[in-house]
Amino acid sequence: MTSSTCKQCGKESDCKKAGVTNCEGCSQIFCNENFNDHRRSLDKEMNLIFSKYNHFKNTIIQESINSNIQPLIQEIDD
Repeated sequence: MTSSTCKQCGKESDCKKAGVTNCEGCSQIFCNENFNDHRRSLDKEMNLIFSKYNHFKNTIIQESINSNIQPLIQEIDD
């Protein structure tokens, strides 16, 4: 007789579905529905990071216009 191990969805809620998809970033296993929610959440986090990055970069560019740090900005970009 063989036994199969089925892992439960790793979502913090009370999801009782079987986990079918593994997130390589956090090593959790999710059911299809919660995996899609997890991906949307990660996408929102990345968008926030990119937004902060762009704001920071624009601030530095504006500061560089008023001073002589353009070579440093080019070095950062490279």
